Amino acid sequence: MPLPAQRGLPAARNAGIDAARGELLAFLDDDDLFLPGHLRTAIEVLERGGTDAAYATCLISPVRIDLALPVPSCLPSVGYPFDPGLMSVANLLTVHSVVLRHPASARFDQELDALEDWDFWLRLTRDYSYRFVHIAAPGVIYHRIAGEASMCGSTISDARALNRFGLLVQRIWRRWPVPGPRAARFRAYLGVMYWHAFSLLAADRPLDELYFQRCLRILADTWTGSQAEDDIIDHIRHAVQGDPIATHPA
Repeated sequence: MPLPAQRGLPAARNAGIDAARGELLAFLDDDDLFLPGHLRTAIEVLERGGTDAAYATCLISPVRIDLALPVPSCLPSVGYPFDPGLMSVANLLTVHSVVLRHPASARFDQELDALEDWDFWLRLTRDYSYRFVHIAAPGVIYHRIAGEASMCGSTISDARALNRFGLLVQRIWRRWPVPGPRAARFRAYLGVMYWHAFSLLAADRPLDELYFQRCLRILADTWTGSQAEDDIIDHIRHAVQGDPIATHPA
């Protein structure tokens, strides 16, 4: 049943949770796609036990994908092994990549204009002890189409939009304190990303289309130890600018 008035994504998702009668939940925005087999694979992972939420790697496409045709093999992806410390730094998951057990009472915060999914994952892990597991294979497609309105996309060229997004990140950080000094240090690295991004926009230089996803990969690779932390600030600066990044194993 449609809501009586448009109240935003969190309210729509909460209405879906309230209406759901099954044991599992999955979310899909109207402009994104599940790849064939995504739900089946996630359900199989959950049925094995030992986890409460399974999430697939997400492909990011700058053009509309027709699933009747082969999916391009060169699409960038987002998907990292779950770590609660890194989750306290930045959002690791796209909302439609996750299949989870129906929560008894957890809901999205309807006061958040964006990042309500990140807040929801943190609530599930900290207040409800949910266990998340990553499915390494691509399972979903997130469309990032140039010229189409989105809060994330607008941060590429609009300093005001970037500021609104940064303020929301700080709000989430205040709500969910870091579990230790390492996570606090990585939050500072994400702050470096915002500082470089604002510097570029102040000079009328648009950001790289996938600057946030590139920086998230740097944070994740450094967190897991596959990249040296000594170089992380330089890597973030190059990622925001869209420059090639020379990797240095730890």
